[in-house]
Amino acid sequence: MTAIVEDTKMPNFEVNKEYNVLFDYYTLDEMSYLHKFIFDNPSIKTKPFLAQMDILAKPKRKELIYGSAGLGKSFLQLMESLKYVNTDEYEIDACLIRNNYTDLANPGGMLFVLKKWFRKDILYNKVHWDNWNKQFTFPNGSTLTFQYLDNEGHLDAILGTEYQFIGVDEAVRIKENFLDVLPTRLRGGVGDYIHQLLMTTNSFGTSSKYLLDNYINGDKGDATYVDVTENPYQTAEYIEELDNLPPFLKAIYRKGDFEVHLDDGLLITKKRLESRFVKIEKMKQNIKKEFKIGVIDGAGEGVDKVGCAVGYENDTEGVDIFDTFETDLADYDEVVFNFFDSWGVKIVYYEYNGGADSYRAYKDIKKFARENYEDIEVKKITTKGKSKFIRCKPWILSLHRGESFIADNEYTIELMEEILTIHPDKAIMQKQKSPNMLDACAYIYQKLVGSPTRLIDV
Repeated sequence: MTAIVEDTKMPNFEVNKEYNVLFDYYTLDEMSYLHKFIFDNPSIKTKPFLAQMDILAKPKRKELIYGSAGLGKSFLQLMESLKYVNTDEYEIDACLIRNNYTDLANPGGMLFVLKKWFRKDILYNKVHWDNWNKQFTFPNGSTLTFQYLDNEGHLDAILGTEYQFIGVDEAVRIKENFLDVLPTRLRGGVGDYIHQLLMTTNSFGTSSKYLLDNYINGDKGDATYVDVTENPYQTAEYIEELDNLPPFLKAIYRKGDFEVHLDDGLLITKKRLESRFVKIEKMKQNIKKEFKIGVIDGAGEGVDKVGCAVGYENDTEGVDIFDTFETDLADYDEVVFNFFDSWGVKIVYYEYNGGADSYRAYKDIKKFARENYEDIEVKKITTKGKSKFIRCKPWILSLHRGESFIADNEYTIELMEEILTIHPDKAIMQKQKSPNMLDACAYIYQKLVGSPTRLIDV
């Protein structure tokens, strides 16, 4: 294992049931290792739980950590990358990678968390932050660099580097040939340090089959499953939400099932649909015409989530582009309207379906917009006599023809499920995830091209 420290003094752990288990599970050397590099490390501002400690105490050359959503994958990556930044034994160059920069920098992202952790250290020059290179430098000379890896250009930027630790969060969203290249960047370092590629991930995405065949079922590296119930920071309510997800999403986010798959839909194949998701930055570059619409697909009587979407008409090739967002029914606040405002939307249509909660929600969001977003006007729309399948069919066929594209974001998997499982049989639809985001996009498409499915302003 990595660097057995000479100081074998027993760690001063809290005396409670959780940590008493450690004395039976770890050797004295492993306990001392955790004590020195994790618990007494001032750069690590969180406390690992038992499943994380096992990974931190026994680093592997190449390892995949997978399982439920909410199992603490990102915080595990942060702790592993910061192990040696306050020690004289090693000077380590580490790199943390995701498929896009937005997921690193947004609230909850690894870079966002570290900037909060090191805010005072940066202010008092204990830690240096290089914004251009996205790199932290620590007093012992160790560095931690953030990279995003989505195309060949990003890969070229990594090829000229060498690191002793590389952490990949949500590895399933990185192309498999890119994942194959990363171990070649594990070079340099001193002494008995074990160079390490640590991948953490959910189960469904671009490289699902690659990770399943090579790590979970293969011998390319180690694979460890962690369940959300092993994370004491997660609440019973959060776990219950995972347990109550529709079957496809439950297989991904609750069970971490790598063999789950979406079949082709009635109106579009899975492969063709995947090709219609593009990066938001690229979408914004291609917008040529200022035609912006937002839609909120409201729930009926307060038991559902709400889908929000924004659409643009691009007059260069007759292409319409969409972005989606989903939230709880009660969250008609700045989160929803910041989404619309970020795209410059001026008109937001709310789907009014006649339910009491739907009417109250419409009145609330109209008032909220009037008081806080004076440039955004809220209007009502409704449909008459048409099923969801009929409403959504024109937009899905436009995706099939390559006339519409969608932003690739954190809701991609959910929206793919909605599109591929939409069905004309209402009995079947009642067993599926409610297609809120799909409905919102379908409404926008009808507004862009006309109203072929009897969309009515009210």
